[in-house]
Amino acid sequence: SSQKARAVPGVTTNETPMVARKVPVATAAAEPQDAIVGCGRLWDQGKNYALIDAVADRLPMPLHLFGPVAGPKDHFRARHARLHGEVSSRTMTEALARRPVFVAPSLYEPFGLAVLEAAQAALGE
Repeated sequence: SSQKARAVPGVTTNETPMVARKVPVATAAAEPQDAIVGCGRLWDQGKNYALIDAVADRLPMPLHLFGPVAGPKDHFRARHARLHGEVSSRTMTEALARRPVFVAPSLYEPFGLAVLEAAQAALGE
């Protein structure tokens, strides 16, 4: 049986924004990598990469962080992590396809797109 969608007051389908990103897929199965990877706006204190960087020297694998380090008011300086800066989507996908341990230490994450993309890259889909 067909069901009718319920209307949400003040929201219509033609007014609801959607985010669509085409994520490159790694073309070949990558060799697994013993590493910990994080990506995002490293400078954003809400993303909390300073936390994982602070303990990176005690982790059993190297920590690699990808993303911008300078923002409008903040700048991220790593003490223990290896910073890669901003990289292409292809480079990020290839790094994630190696199936490292992926970290997302955010204090809040409205959607978690980076986590979704990490899972997608690791699956090769």
